[in-house]
Amino acid sequence: MINILHAPLFTAVERDGGTKQLGLLDLLAEAHLFVDLKAASCTGKFALIRLCIAFLSDAYCLKEIDERRDLLEAGCFDRSVLERYVAACETNGTCFALDDRERPFMQAAYDANLDADAVKPVANILFDAPSGNNHIHLDHRHEDEHEIDAACAFESLLEIYMFCTSMSQGYPSGVNNAPPLYALLHGQNFFETLVLNMLSEEEMDTDNIPYGWNETAWCLHETIIPRKSEINMSLLKALTWQPRRLTIIWDEDAKVRSIFFQQGLDFRGNELWKDPHTIYIKTNKDTWTTKQPNLGRELWRDSGLLLCNNASIRSTIPIINASDVWDNRPAYLDIELIGMATDQGTILGRVNERLKMPRELFENESAAFEFRWILEKVELMYRALTKDVVWQFCHASDKKKKSSVAEQAGEIYLHAIRETVFGSYIKELLTDTSPSDRHAHFMDNVWKALDEALSDAVETTGDDVPTMKRQNAVRAKVRKDYMALRKELLSNE
Repeated sequence: MINILHAPLFTAVERDGGTKQLGLLDLLAEAHLFVDLKAASCTGKFALIRLCIAFLSDAYCLKEIDERRDLLEAGCFDRSVLERYVAACETNGTCFALDDRERPFMQAAYDANLDADAVKPVANILFDAPSGNNHIHLDHRHEDEHEIDAACAFESLLEIYMFCTSMSQGYPSGVNNAPPLYALLHGQNFFETLVLNMLSEEEMDTDNIPYGWNETAWCLHETIIPRKSEINMSLLKALTWQPRRLTIIWDEDAKVRSIFFQQGLDFRGNELWKDPHTIYIKTNKDTWTTKQPNLGRELWRDSGLLLCNNASIRSTIPIINASDVWDNRPAYLDIELIGMATDQGTILGRVNERLKMPRELFENESAAFEFRWILEKVELMYRALTKDVVWQFCHASDKKKKSSVAEQAGEIYLHAIRETVFGSYIKELLTDTSPSDRHAHFMDNVWKALDEALSDAVETTGDDVPTMKRQNAVRAKVRKDYMALRKELLSNE
């Protein structure tokens, strides 16, 4: 029997960089000894962490934020609490075995009336394998040729639940509809990471979202009826939501080559539900929407959103409440952004970036405001640069597309200006430098980044007279746009 509590389905990263494979109980009881989880992908790792959070949240029953603070100060999880929770869950039989016939963990029990015609290759739950609406494939095997072990199957079923999109024939999307951008606050060890991203009932009450004690998938053991609609959502139900009816088929060699797979539970959102681990933005229609990841757009460019908790933008609940829970938080908060970029149901690829952001930015409202304002100026100059390059290097029929020259110039500029934003600018922002000196220094560095982009991308396109004329025209136009932005920024002192 493959019981997730004891089977080595999790790979923990030790302080010296080594790894250890172990079951869920040992992983959580020893979480303070590890620094992170290791998984096949960033999205798979986050799905595993969300499962851990759901398990811990239901086991500890944190009512108030102070209880989460006390748990963090305890320094480790209490194995006896975890074992008592397991015993309560298994009052009516095992519910943590992946291969149990009657109650397979996070799956539907096989039902001939529902599943007889639903056999699919296991590639259907592998985002990197060619199947369904997966867009880009580096693995060119036919979908029937894939085989995976128990650890991969476990990670993949959690990942497909969390990041699946709506498909044809009525396949619903995940609990947050189109997969949003998630933020994970990292602690000094894996125990701290888990507690920092857990929520108390009091914290969910802010959004009037029910906590859902005992509403995890293994406690409810709900029959997954294809396309069954759900209109209400609780935190624990959301953390273990099953938008696919899925049953793993185990072959005699303990490998998985096929699954029973079809439509699952359908939740299309309501006015209350907000996922605590994602960023929300108010639309023009006065409704909240999740921040969506874009393939090819570096995530640091949206880092200012992490600092917001106002009428139009809301950061994640763990980040908003970090100062109330984490007394000994470091000078720089370690935040990981994770997402699955999609386009109308098509999977485009994963996005992942880890940021070290000064604690003071989250505690100083005026500094946070200026940081967001500076990022807006970075974007304005990026758009001006790429537009100016396209203006000269694309034919009239191609003006809607960025030329490869424009893309290259933009990437060089962003790489250079990122070092400035998270280097000298932030240091000056959080010291006693005057705004005028700080902004003048920042704009000097903006021009250095632009000059690097022009020299390394635009001015390497050729040395014939017509091309050099275009290069000079681009430089002049970029310089003009830069001077206009500099004048606007410095005149607002």
